[in-house]
Amino acid sequence: MSLADREASHALVRRLFAAALAAAEPGAAVERFLDDHPEVDAAIAGTRGEVWVVGAGKASAAMAEALFQRYGARIAGGLVIVRDPPPSPTIGPIRLVIGAHPLPDAAGLAASREIAAIAERLGADDRVLALISGGASALLNDPRPPLGLDELRETTALLLASGAPIAEMNAVRRRLCRLKGGGLAALAAPAPVLGLVVSDVVGDPPTVIGSGPDRRPRRG
Repeated sequence: MSLADREASHALVRRLFAAALAAAEPGAAVERFLDDHPEVDAAIAGTRGEVWVVGAGKASAAMAEALFQRYGARIAGGLVIVRDPPPSPTIGPIRLVIGAHPLPDAAGLAASREIAAIAERLGADDRVLALISGGASALLNDPRPPLGLDELRETTALLLASGAPIAEMNAVRRRLCRLKGGGLAALAAPAPVLGLVVSDVVGDPPTVIGSGPDRRPRRG
């Protein structure tokens, strides 16, 4: 292969890599989804009460930024738990709180309980936009009594050390936290919850990504 051919091949690989990164950028993914689903814009515009943004995950800050850019003053408030320190602690009325990953910490627990409190006080005329991405299972935690943070940390550490697949780990996590397995949606009811999910799980099963806090449990 000539030098020119090698340079052309390298340039192609760089372009492909840049295109892959751009396609995976979470804020752009949210924008594309909303552009493809105008019914969401209509639902937000038609909400008679308040619109709140909650969520957790490594990509949730970028997702929250995309929502604020689109809906602006229509958003009454919100709280999103992130892993990495954001450039600013707020995006408009949405607060960003840093939690620990992969083992939950007190800051994440306090923020999770605040998210639960937000959900519980909403009414049928309000709407929740729930942002879920990789890492949410560790960041969004409100252990079911009588469990506490120490027990949750110990169990999480054992799960991580076990080598269990993520679907099996999150099946356990859903039993331990009241926000997982549709718990967030149940707390927010009767307010509708729209989950915007960036998947990091093979096959994209919605109940596994972030342990499915936005998925209402089925009856029966």
